[in-house]
Amino acid sequence: MHLRTRPLRLILAALALATCAAAPAPEPRAQRSANLSHITGTSRKIQMFLKNRYLQLLPDGTVNGTTDGNSEYTILQRATFKVGLLTIQGVYTCLYLCMDACGYQYAHKDLSDDCLFQEHLEENNYNTYSRIRNGKKTFLALDNRGRARRTQIPMSRQLGNLSTYALTLTRRWDGHGHKPTQCPPRRHRGKLKRPPPRHRNCLQRLQKQNLRHKRKHKKANNPKKKQRHPKARRKHENSTTTTTEVSWDESTMSTMSTTTDAEFFRSATAQEAVGRA
Repeated sequence: MHLRTRPLRLILAALALATCAAAPAPEPRAQRSANLSHITGTSRKIQMFLKNRYLQLLPDGTVNGTTDGNSEYTILQRATFKVGLLTIQGVYTCLYLCMDACGYQYAHKDLSDDCLFQEHLEENNYNTYSRIRNGKKTFLALDNRGRARRTQIPMSRQLGNLSTYALTLTRRWDGHGHKPTQCPPRRHRGKLKRPPPRHRNCLQRLQKQNLRHKRKHKKANNPKKKQRHPKARRKHENSTTTTTEVSWDESTMSTMSTTTDAEFFRSATAQEAVGRA
């Protein structure tokens, strides 16, 4: 029995060796990562298109949109910071795209908590980039003129009609015609710096701005007549000088025309006029 099964084992071993030889070589690790980049979120250069414009980061820290798709400031580096969060950095300016707790967008050289975004896949191959701060959801958005738009809604509310400002198309940059600069790597990976003071205290500045707006709006809707100061009114009431209004009839006026002032005030006609008042 043992002699009969031995040729069968040899045949099976030969078939296994032939199958291994005919199998294709495994893909390199980098190639597998590139094919799964839409899942793993590895670092890659992209361009972001929203509200009919390309998002760009200018050297002075301004975030806006442009219709020039060949602008070097529209080339961005998308990288994963940790699970659920990513960073967007300008390839030529080396500035990070940031958004403070109030919803104002800016670009800065230091990576802070303002520069971390959440990416959500929407319908029709669109994406939205947002952050949740103080119970509100803030979206990356542009207005009709290509300027950064403050788009902030409560967590219980849907984006709705505001989606026209926040829906983003992301495409891979082919790399033709530009030589990107080499941005310096972060020395301490995983550590975040504090935002700039202007954006760090944005909530206090926004509260003061809203308070001034409410006061101005209230004054415009409720115009009040100018009145004398209450102290001035009390001073007039407590003054020792009093004024008596006297009404003069025709007989009194005829008497005043024939006599002098001194004689008139000594006369009984003047006393009667004061008594009638």
